[in-house]
Amino acid sequence: MSPAPLTDIISALGSFTNLTLIQPLTMAITPSSGLFSGSVTLTNDGYRVTRQFKGAILRRQNHGTGFFLGTNQSGRVYFGATSP
Repeated sequence: MSPAPLTDIISALGSFTNLTLIQPLTMAITPSSGLFSGSVTLTNDGYRVTRQFKGAILRRQNHGTGFFLGTNQSGRVYFGATSP
């Protein structure tokens, strides 16, 4: 069985919370627009930092992409079956 299309997952969930102790992640999705935002707490050698992220689901491409900004760095957020 193949995985559900991302658009089906967005419609069903609307929000997502991963409460693992390693890297907690919370994300909210607006199904009508495909916009998402959230935060993830990253842990590295006992150092913890929380990063906020924002982006949009590209329904026709069946993936979502966005960004995060730090005080001295930035990066890309990607949600999909495989990284492009």
